Amino acid sequence: MLRTLLLSLLATGFIQATHLQDETIKIGKFSYKAKKSEVFLKDESYTCKWLSLYSFRGEHQAGLLLEGKRNDTLFVSGTYRVDSNRFITRNYYHYRHSFEPDSSIKVFVQNVRGKLELQSFVEYLDGKAKKIK
Repeated sequence: MLRTLLLSLLATGFIQATHLQDETIKIGKFSYKAKKSEVFLKDESYTCKWLSLYSFRGEHQAGLLLEGKRNDTLFVSGTYRVDSNRFITRNYYHYRHSFEPDSSIKVFVQNVRGKLELQSFVEYLDGKAKKIK
């Protein structure tokens, strides 16, 4: 308990989050709250922009790193699209080591209750797919 509290306080000291905007995204028959936020990681001097999807009851459903940059260097960018009852995210890793993936795709599928579940996660290294899930 004390360890969890201490880690929470340390994380709060090193990360500063700014809420940017809310919007609504409709996937299939259900709508989700999309919250965009910006996080600054002090140790890395890294600014990240996130998109998080929440059900209207406030349950987190899916997330995407839209942009990760330091100064004027873009390290990660992300896009998403809605396809019928699926939420598809893509991340592109611009600066990386040769053994690290250059991009990844996550596919979230909506169940009958409207909850988004991770159906597949594929990473690409030099154009070759490596299925994680």
